[in-house]
Amino acid sequence: MLNKLPNPFRTYRHVARYGEIVSVLIKFGFSDLIASIKLDRYLPMREIRRAKKPKASVHQMSRGDRIRGAFSELGPSFIKLGQFMSNRPDALPAEIISALRELEDSVAPFDSAEALRILETELSKPVEEIFKEFSKTPIASASIAQVHRATLFNGEYVAVKIQRPDIEKNITTDMEIMFELAGLIERHVQGAATINPVKICEEFKHNLGKEIDFTNEASHAERFGENFKGDTNIHVPIVYREFCTKRILTTEFIEGIKVSDSKALAAAGLDGGIIAERGTKLLLRQIFEHGYFHGDPHAGNIFVLKDNVICFVDFGIMGFLSPTLKEYIITVMLAIADRDPKKIVRILVEESQYSVIDINRLEYDVSELIGEYGTMSIKNLNVGELVTQLTKLIVTHNLRVMPGFFLLFKALDTMDRIGNTLDPEYRIVKHVEPFLRKHFNDRLNPLKSIHSVLMSAADIGHAVTQLPFTISDIIGIAKNGKLHIKFEHLGLEPMLNKHDQLVNRAVFAIIIGSIIMGSSFVVLSGIPPKIYGIPLIGFVGFLAAGIIGFSLLISMIWNKKL
Repeated sequence: MLNKLPNPFRTYRHVARYGEIVSVLIKFGFSDLIASIKLDRYLPMREIRRAKKPKASVHQMSRGDRIRGAFSELGPSFIKLGQFMSNRPDALPAEIISALRELEDSVAPFDSAEALRILETELSKPVEEIFKEFSKTPIASASIAQVHRATLFNGEYVAVKIQRPDIEKNITTDMEIMFELAGLIERHVQGAATINPVKICEEFKHNLGKEIDFTNEASHAERFGENFKGDTNIHVPIVYREFCTKRILTTEFIEGIKVSDSKALAAAGLDGGIIAERGTKLLLRQIFEHGYFHGDPHAGNIFVLKDNVICFVDFGIMGFLSPTLKEYIITVMLAIADRDPKKIVRILVEESQYSVIDINRLEYDVSELIGEYGTMSIKNLNVGELVTQLTKLIVTHNLRVMPGFFLLFKALDTMDRIGNTLDPEYRIVKHVEPFLRKHFNDRLNPLKSIHSVLMSAADIGHAVTQLPFTISDIIGIAKNGKLHIKFEHLGLEPMLNKHDQLVNRAVFAIIIGSIIMGSSFVVLSGIPPKIYGIPLIGFVGFLAAGIIGFSLLISMIWNKKL
């Protein structure tokens, strides 16, 4: 595990990159952050001097816009971090989340000769033997890779995604720095420990590690296609596995119209209302039927084909829902629709690993939230605002939410905004509630209930048959003297510490009293040597008792325990 505090050797090795980061932070007005986390002490003074002062226009920008600008300028790793953090409303204020969601993953393309070199190295063939035609000019360029158009020898058009040179090395360097900065922030910034920046970095590192391995994206696309096999309302790009590696991804080239291009859609005779409805139903199927959904369904990742057919692209970020989380979300959302605050509170508390200090207050806040949004017409309901308010409630009451919760609601919010641009009368809630009730009613199906009971009975039966062997193993362990019983006391540490403190003070008091009494006997006996007529040993004893007693008194006053 990476250390929370800066490693001086690693910090020195990355001093040039640290200098770039400091320069960008100062440029966007974050000198106070650099000072508060004491980052300047780990860098040579010349690197600090090189940092440019912020422009006057920066002070007119919001904090969220300044963070977005800094992340954008710091390059691929920080752009991805910003996008990752835009899914964490439990860790950042809504203003910053909103700004980070506008962070564009678009950077200048790298040299086409380098792209060809990577392609030929990865596929172990000259480009002329791989593709019939290959366009050296990229059609898209992002922080991790750029995309080129090519033609297979069978005449099919493909999109070839090529990873940027040295991206993995650069990300590794940036990740080490991010961990070091997270440790400094957690240590020096008041309140930062509650959101656990180091833990967030660990989650981000795990997600980014999967994203830069294009074999994962190929598998996601194939699984996504299998889930919608036979559905004529959606088209999933074909993956050409023989032309895929960890750094190369080759898929079918999609000749479609971006869902955000309303004019082009209208000119092609496509229907915005149908597109919005189909896109929403497809996303709801992903969530509540498959438990596997596109984690970034923004307008640039959705194309529309002939006959209003929807096509999702870019499967680098996918959301996963366990059966438990699916049931959790369905129940919470139905309770909101039914305006049942007690049920919502019960679910939130049951699913949370943290104790709720004031359940009555939580129920009051939930009731207030339902009262505010429950009276709104579907036409005026904003899903994004509702999710923001629900998130604030969760954070305020220190409740736990399952992994994937925020990513799911971000996907729903994104689809809601896309639908509104396609059809002014569109509201995602009209589609969500019937979908939820259908799946809720399916759970009450007698056949499914019988199946669940039979499966549970089978598990119990298996456990019963294994019980004699388990008991035999325990007896064998006990006979061999290897059975150990471990007791763990939870919540006793403060009481034990206080007990130790009281005992220590009592011991000090006894020692002080003994020294005073012994010194008094020595003084009265008149034993030489003497100083000013007082026996030296007695004088030293009184002095030691005074120092110890005075120290104990100061400690008690300082800790307000007098």
